[in-house]
Amino acid sequence: SGRSYHYDPVSRGYRPLPDLDTGAIVAASPDGSRVVVAQGTGGKTGRTAIVDIDRLPAGLTEADWSAGAIPDGFWSWSPDGTRLLSTEGGRPPEPRVLDVRTRAVTRVPIALYRPQYGDGLSWGPRGRGFVVSRWVQVRDRGAAGGQPLFAAELAVLDDAGRLIRRYPLPLPSQVDDVRLSPGGGRALLLSFRPADGGQPDRRAWVLDLGTGSTTPLGTVPTGWYDERTLFRVDVPAAGPSEIVLLDASTERVVRRSVPPIAGPRQLSYVGLARGTPPPGAIVP
Repeated sequence: SGRSYHYDPVSRGYRPLPDLDTGAIVAASPDGSRVVVAQGTGGKTGRTAIVDIDRLPAGLTEADWSAGAIPDGFWSWSPDGTRLLSTEGGRPPEPRVLDVRTRAVTRVPIALYRPQYGDGLSWGPRGRGFVVSRWVQVRDRGAAGGQPLFAAELAVLDDAGRLIRRYPLPLPSQVDDVRLSPGGGRALLLSFRPADGGQPDRRAWVLDLGTGSTTPLGTVPTGWYDERTLFRVDVPAAGPSEIVLLDASTERVVRRSVPPIAGPRQLSYVGLARGTPPPGAIVP
């Protein structure tokens, strides 16, 4: 079974987090102080809440779920930790922005194009606006009845959903996730499926938002450590898992570290918090 750990900056060690009664940690706030947790059905109604991370070791009570309740969804934190972003299901998906302090939800209409089901949506550079990865049709079937031609694209939108810039992406695969660097200058593009609908094929690219150039990566990182460095989790056939920092331009290994987690468990994911040093982390 999976287990999650929280890095405690006071003790400088990792603390195990409890089973949250069929719940799961979905996203940690940028400063590592709060988490969005989602409760699965398991005979109960699914629900989602924002909870202080210090409350997790004691387990969540009904009062905790009620006090922290927010609408269900796959929420992601804004870089400043003041808002959450999710999409409304259906066709087309619609961005929802939740103010963490007031819990008010604002729906943002996408004004200049109609997004399709499965388009990826995330925060824009430095948390302003949004970015959407999508396929766009650049040629119809034609007189001969051939197949339509599609191309990958990254669209940058402002806070009102208006289009600011398009980045054509010379990629052979659908972009499933876009993760911007902390400064917003580059984007990590992740794909888990090929364009032809074949077997899953994990791939990654770095897009320079200043020049529009795209560089393929030989590895598939988890996300950004800082503006010039990526990180990933290495799971060897034997021995402990490692967190690896990579130079984003050369893919050279900058540093390896083994979290001091007892037992034979292997890491599957690392969530980096960007609080005051030393940084905290959620490590499922």
